[in-house]
Amino acid sequence: MPEVSSSRRSSLSSDDDEFHDGLSRSPTLAGLDSTSALVLLHDEEDSGSPFDFSDEDDDGDEPLEATTRPASSIIHLSPSTVFLYLLSPYLSLGALLLPSTSTPLRYGLGAMVLFGALSVFVRQIWYMLARYMRTISMEDVIIDAFARGRGKENPRRILRNLIRFSTGSLRVLLAAIYLQDAAHMLFPLLPQTLLVPSLSTRPILPAILALAILPLSLPTSIAAKRLICATWASTGSYMLWLGCVSYAHGKGSLGMSPVWHRRSGLWEGITVMAFAFTSSYTLPLYTALKGSPQPITTKTGKPRSFRMLSLLSVATAILLILPLIFFSASPNRTETSTEPPNPLLAVLSAFTLVLRIPFLLVTAPKISIPTSVRRSTSAVFQDVFGKTLVWVSVLALGLVSILGGPKVGRIICDLGLVAALASTYLLPAILHITVHHFKRPLSIIIPNTPLTTALSPSSPSSLSHPSVPPAHSPYDELLQRKERALQRRRLRRRIIWDVGVLVLLLPVGGGGVVWGVGRIIERW
Repeated sequence: MPEVSSSRRSSLSSDDDEFHDGLSRSPTLAGLDSTSALVLLHDEEDSGSPFDFSDEDDDGDEPLEATTRPASSIIHLSPSTVFLYLLSPYLSLGALLLPSTSTPLRYGLGAMVLFGALSVFVRQIWYMLARYMRTISMEDVIIDAFARGRGKENPRRILRNLIRFSTGSLRVLLAAIYLQDAAHMLFPLLPQTLLVPSLSTRPILPAILALAILPLSLPTSIAAKRLICATWASTGSYMLWLGCVSYAHGKGSLGMSPVWHRRSGLWEGITVMAFAFTSSYTLPLYTALKGSPQPITTKTGKPRSFRMLSLLSVATAILLILPLIFFSASPNRTETSTEPPNPLLAVLSAFTLVLRIPFLLVTAPKISIPTSVRRSTSAVFQDVFGKTLVWVSVLALGLVSILGGPKVGRIICDLGLVAALASTYLLPAILHITVHHFKRPLSIIIPNTPLTTALSPSSPSSLSHPSVPPAHSPYDELLQRKERALQRRRLRRRIIWDVGVLVLLLPVGGGGVVWGVGRIIERW
């Protein structure tokens, strides 16, 4: 059997006839009858793909080619802004709900460390998949994993539309959940005369909140200053909320969150912790940190700095969530929902959630506009109109959740919880297994036996191709030794990553699905 490495693109075969066919097809090796044990074969099936680049080695120093993405579409962000966008998803609804849970300390600490590590792990999977497949778009990673090659234009188009619809639905779901929860946190602070009759007055507050964030939701780029300021304000509001929660817990006046009783049985301490560490916006932030249309190169400080920022963001989130684990393990709160909420905690919680919505709306895919409208309007109008449609969708879903009663609200929250967990933990694991175990690898073929016809230094073929080394030359033997050492190194790394992905997919993902089904059918 041939020994395979992931350093060059080729098809796998140990058959000599297929090997000769590859020589005849290759424009570089056509007409050669070489005995060199290292032979490069080109895959004709994928030669027309815009992402058809040769693979790179982790320890190599050869830069990769550029993608076809125009330089104008690349956003540049400073490391501090990238760190902010990596950190802010963790300081949101999941963290705000933790003080309302009751989780023993040993389980809470273990869950926090586990899901924090998994968050770093899945971000690294996205980064490695993008580097392996030579693209900076999550859409392209998924499409190349499931519908790659010629003759699959229709499946690729359908899959792209499905990805955009799923991504947009997740963003709208989360934004609607944040909007309805912010409104429910503020409802108890309003005079009761404003809430009767509820069906006619309750939509006013979420509509006001939605209108307040509309100007922050219209930018077309995450580099917009107003969006960055809104994200900083949301993070600062969480910090103030954490200080107030700590003080209230110490005084014994910490109450249950006003939205906790609107949650179903899926929202337990462990699932809330898993939800707190969900995030699904990794590759655009890496590209923004790199600030160049070039894809990932093998030797540059940027990938390391992004990994470091990702690790620091999770470590910071753990430090800011750690006090809540202790509050959940030793509750010092009033359990009755009739206790009036702390006005400051309610305002800061609502402020934190509302200011997280603009980022979700800006990063949501655009809603397609009819061709007739696009032809008669400017690009700026189309962008603003598309963002406004997304904003209207969030407001409509939030109002449906509020006016539909607790049951409708629980269904929407459960859908958002399941979608966020699946997109964060399960999707990258499935992509990793599909790309590396069910797709044709990037490889060099090393046949066990050299070809019978040798090229000697004095043969005419050798003279016509002086760049081809003689058969069984020291260069060829040295290259084989280096290749085998590279194979062993990459094999150890691949085994480690495969084991991690299987743990993520089976015990975590499979166990979570079984537990969730059991909670839904009320078996435990």
